[in-house]
Amino acid sequence: MNRRLCALLGPILILIPTMVQAAEGYPTFSSMFPKAFNFFLLAALLYFILKKYVIAFFKGRTERIESELSAARKAQEEAQRKAAEYEEKYRTVTDELAKLKETMRISALDEKEKILAESKEMADKMVANAKSAIEIEFAKAQAEIRELVLESAFTVARDKLKDTMDSAKNEELVKEYVSGIRGMK
Repeated sequence: MNRRLCALLGPILILIPTMVQAAEGYPTFSSMFPKAFNFFLLAALLYFILKKYVIAFFKGRTERIESELSAARKAQEEAQRKAAEYEEKYRTVTDELAKLKETMRISALDEKEKILAESKEMADKMVANAKSAIEIEFAKAQAEIRELVLESAFTVARDKLKDTMDSAKNEELVKEYVSGIRGMK
């Protein structure tokens, strides 16, 4: 520290008397010696008196700068740690969001397939019910038509038989029928 201080103050102290003498005119050795002696005496006195204060000032300043640098490094490390932490949280949230989107997409597709399957099943049931209802109605209509046809046929046959049958023919048919039944036994 002393060397630095001397290296700093030395050139300044040498230049000051030169500047003072330049202002007075061309100096001589006899006129310059007492001034130089007084100057070096003042400089030595100031050096011994102010040495510990200057050293303490610069030492305190150095310590303060070092502590500020240390605090700045710690703050920078903390900021970098927090930045890394937030970056990790961001990545985690981004990954979770992507997983959630994929899950929702898959869920939506499954729901779509389920709805389509249910719709197809309902449509198939409706078609089956309609076919069943048509078949039932068709069977009812066939039965009604048969009944009407048979009724009409019986009515026509009865009317025809009334016209063509007399009691002799009736007895003959009964005898044939009875003999046919006896022959079956």
